[in-house]
Amino acid sequence: MTISYEQESSGAISSSDVAVEMSVKRNFVVMFSHRMVADIGVSSSLVNDPVCAAQLLNLESVVNIKVSTNVIWENITSRFLLYDIPTTVSLREIAEELTRNNGIEIVEMRRFVKQNNSRETSPVLVTKLGTRLPGYMKIWFTNQKIQSFIDRPHQCAKCYSFVHPSRVCEKTPSCPSCGEIHSGNCQAPQKCINCQGEHSATSRGCPFYIKEQNILELKGRNHLTTAEARRIYNQSAKFIYAAAVKATTPNNNIEGQINEKMESMLLKMNEKIESITQIINAKMEQQATMLVEMFERLVESLLQNLTAINKLGGVTISPSRKKKAVDNLRKASGIPMQLDAESGAFG
Repeated sequence: MTISYEQESSGAISSSDVAVEMSVKRNFVVMFSHRMVADIGVSSSLVNDPVCAAQLLNLESVVNIKVSTNVIWENITSRFLLYDIPTTVSLREIAEELTRNNGIEIVEMRRFVKQNNSRETSPVLVTKLGTRLPGYMKIWFTNQKIQSFIDRPHQCAKCYSFVHPSRVCEKTPSCPSCGEIHSGNCQAPQKCINCQGEHSATSRGCPFYIKEQNILELKGRNHLTTAEARRIYNQSAKFIYAAAVKATTPNNNIEGQINEKMESMLLKMNEKIESITQIINAKMEQQATMLVEMFERLVESLLQNLTAINKLGGVTISPSRKKKAVDNLRKASGIPMQLDAESGAFG
């Protein structure tokens, strides 16, 4: 098997020898793409037989048209990171160690080392054949926990798009802060050239950045190409939006029904309040009439008592008769009265 060791840039492996080796050990579904000249474009084909894939990879022309072929490795490989690997150990030694201790076939390895870096260890990105990853990898008598490697979104340094690299961009470089084309320090308010939000084009909070990160996660966890992951993600987003719109319509109907029921309840409450008010008013009028009648009877009784008192005022009677007359008046009027014994008059 041919192994690609890279220090800085990554690249796909294109070798019929690899496919031949695969045919001996595993029966993978291999995808290959070939770019045709004369503006025919790029096409891809699925083959179940690795030997057939190896023969297709050796093709140089189809119907007298020159073609170039390559295996799409994302569908048949897995990537993971190893941490704290000594920089003094070559990638070939690391590959041999992993293969010997774990029984895996390594397709590509890449060391993450920055220029002028004096660190003695560095992470190593490993691409192995097969889509299943174990929980651990044994290396140098230790078990290192691993998980699928999810790449970060890459932006064009000219137009800050996520769909192409800077080397193929033909646009005039724009400002990452305001999105306009100018020279010198930017004094304008921040405005993202992608989503038009109030942040720079490189912000990790940008909806476009988050979307691209989700696409790369979908790609890494499901062993898809970037184009496949983008297509599936966009289709899923459209489906979710359609489902949300569909779910919103019944909610609107429910809201209308609730409003109608509330209006009906309020109307019934108003009718009930009016009925109770009418009953209370009728009772109050009845009580008021009774009070007026009682007051009239009281006034009439007082007038009668006053008349009787005036009649008694001119007659000389004994104290006992006066007391008896006062008691009779009290019983008749229901109003307490006082007897002035000194003057012989009632008050």
